[in-house]
Amino acid sequence: MLMQKPHARDSKIPAIRINSGILKGFKLEFPFIEQKSQTRPTKAIVRESFFNSIGVQIKGASFIEAFGGSGSMGIEALSHGAKEALFFESNFQNAQILSHNLARAKARHSALQFKVFAQDFFTSSALLASLQNASILYLDPPFFVRAGMEDMYVRCFEFIAQIENPHIFLCAFEGMSEAKIPQSLGNFVKIKHKKFGKSTISYFSNTQGEFHG
Repeated sequence: MLMQKPHARDSKIPAIRINSGILKGFKLEFPFIEQKSQTRPTKAIVRESFFNSIGVQIKGASFIEAFGGSGSMGIEALSHGAKEALFFESNFQNAQILSHNLARAKARHSALQFKVFAQDFFTSSALLASLQNASILYLDPPFFVRAGMEDMYVRCFEFIAQIENPHIFLCAFEGMSEAKIPQSLGNFVKIKHKKFGKSTISYFSNTQGEFHG
C-alpha cells in the first residue's frame, strides 16, 4: 500500500534531482531539514562520483540503501540499471516521503523494482543473508549522528563484518572525512576511498565475492 503524500510544508529545500540514466532530471521530494534532522540527501557530486566509480557493476545488481532517507542513492541506482533497490528506513515520516518518491518514479518507468522496509537496518541480517543476486550495499548514517555519536559508526562496522553472503560483493560507507575507517571488516577489505570535503566514501570489496580481484 502506498503511503500518504507528504504535506508541502515538509519539502522546503532546494530541488534534488537524479543525475543521469533513465530517470535523469527526476525531482525527489525531501523533508524539511532541521538542525538535528535524521536524514539529508547525498550530494549530487557524491552520487555522480560513486556511480562513475562502480561503472557497469550496477547493471542488473541489487542495490541496498541502509539508511533510506529520500531514496536518492537507490533511485539513482535504479536509473543506472540496477535490477532492484532495497531501502531500509525506520523513521515514519522519512519512509512516507521515500515511498512517495518511489511511486512517482515507477509512474515514470513502470519496470522499476524496489522494496521499502520500514525497519532499522541493523535488524536486516536474515534478509541480507537470503539475497541471491549480485548486490551492492551502501551505508550513509544520518547526518546529525556524525557530530558526536561515534557508536553509530562502530555499529555499522560490526554489522558489515558479520556479513557472509558472497553475493554482496561491494560495500560503500559514506562518513565524516576525519573518521578512522578500518582497512578490513570481516570478509570485506578496503580497496579505495574518495574525499568530498567533509565527507568521504570508502569502498570495501568482499574477498569471497564474485567481483573481487
